Amino acid sequence: MILTISAMKTILISAVFFGYYRIFLRNKNFHVFNRIYLLSVPILALLLPCVTIPVSWFEESHHVETSRLWQVVNGNFSEKDSLALMRNPRDVGFLPGNMALFCYLFISLILLLLAFKSYLHILSISKKYKAVRIKGNIVFFNTQEKGTPFSFFNRIYWNDGIDPQSESGIRILNHEYCHVYQRHSLDLFYMELLSRIYWINPIFFLIKKELRAIHEFLADQYVISSSDRFAYAELIVNSAYCHPGTIIGHSFFYNHIKRRITMITKSMNPAGIGSRLMVLPVLIILACAFTIKSAKRTQTAGKDITVVIDAGHGGSDAGAHSANGIAEKDLALSIAKKIQQFSKDYHVHVVMTRDKDELAGNLGEIRESLIYRAGVPAKSEADLFVSIHINADEADPSKNGFDMYVPTSNSPLFEKSTHLGSMISEAIKKDYPVCYALRQGNRGVYVLDHSTVPAILVECGFITNSSDLAFISDEQNQEKIAKDLLAGIQNYAHSVRNP
Repeated sequence: MILTISAMKTILISAVFFGYYRIFLRNKNFHVFNRIYLLSVPILALLLPCVTIPVSWFEESHHVETSRLWQVVNGNFSEKDSLALMRNPRDVGFLPGNMALFCYLFISLILLLLAFKSYLHILSISKKYKAVRIKGNIVFFNTQEKGTPFSFFNRIYWNDGIDPQSESGIRILNHEYCHVYQRHSLDLFYMELLSRIYWINPIFFLIKKELRAIHEFLADQYVISSSDRFAYAELIVNSAYCHPGTIIGHSFFYNHIKRRITMITKSMNPAGIGSRLMVLPVLIILACAFTIKSAKRTQTAGKDITVVIDAGHGGSDAGAHSANGIAEKDLALSIAKKIQQFSKDYHVHVVMTRDKDELAGNLGEIRESLIYRAGVPAKSEADLFVSIHINADEADPSKNGFDMYVPTSNSPLFEKSTHLGSMISEAIKKDYPVCYALRQGNRGVYVLDHSTVPAILVECGFITNSSDLAFISDEQNQEKIAKDLLAGIQNYAHSVRNP
């Protein structure tokens, strides 16, 4: 899905900031402030959804609804059916998500190529005419091209039909000098690149358009500081019907004629500090709304939630192996022990199916061990069952990321297990890639299909993928995985207790 939660947050944040600009800052005389503000909006819009400020509190009944609303805004909760289901874990080539990503990247590539075409056009002009250095590092081209004069970075492309020594020519040249000196082309390059890569955000295109206008205001202001503003305004009006500039350059005859004339003839007003300072509460509100995440500790009258943590394989059943001989059974047990170590901090009571290198139940046969594992939740009166495994695909070592398996659709615990899987997936994905789809085994998964409580199986990456193996072999990362799993379990418990 193209519009992910993060993308929608980015669009919303940039829309709020741009809305503030339209109401309080647009067409005001503080052009430098407006330029900095507009250049900052995309950075803030992209960064704020990625920043997390955890805030802990004990949830009590009188403010449960408030805290849940806050978590919905911040994306802490996901609906139980928010993740898609995939029957065959090998059929990943033409998933809707993959196709959408391919289409998105294809459109981005086309837009980037169009921008590159404009650059090539400017480059061709540079090769066609002789370059002359003026005023330091400025390169001057006297051309016969349509759309000139315009500037691009430290280059000015002049029109030989305009005498640069005439009164109007000097004003136009000073206008282009300002674009060069103030590096306006860097602003446009930055916004062109960003708006074409992140084309689903229409606000970035509006910001780019406003930046162009502000560049013209700044250049006009530079010119009228040393000449008659009304004569300069008349020059712009008389030239209004000339050819427009290039896509990524700064043309003297760029549009916004009416706004430029208004700015030129408007007297400078030092007021407007209030309008600029009002951005601070807007920034604070958005920062709080999109960065503060609840790391809640729930006060409940009942017992802590009991979860069976099943470390996959064990003993004679080593599971998958890495190329350097690391066994799945050892990684699964190490992660399971980390979950047990941190469980009390999350009000979770852990029951282990095994805590050493042996088949669960210390049984001799794998089949007997599976039956034992599936029966542990009922014997221990547990609330949930989570089985820890490591994936493998020797035929395709590039496959990576975490996977979640749930019982088959005909299981009476299918919906609750899906809900649990979604919660845990949401918690893990902030630290490592997780497949967007909850999976089901082709022939089912015995410990899931025979569990008496909501159950999931977590494949903690691919042991055959070097990046995944390096991540899950690191003890600190195992702690992250454990804490993410426990946070997902806690979120599930809270959502069940407070529907």
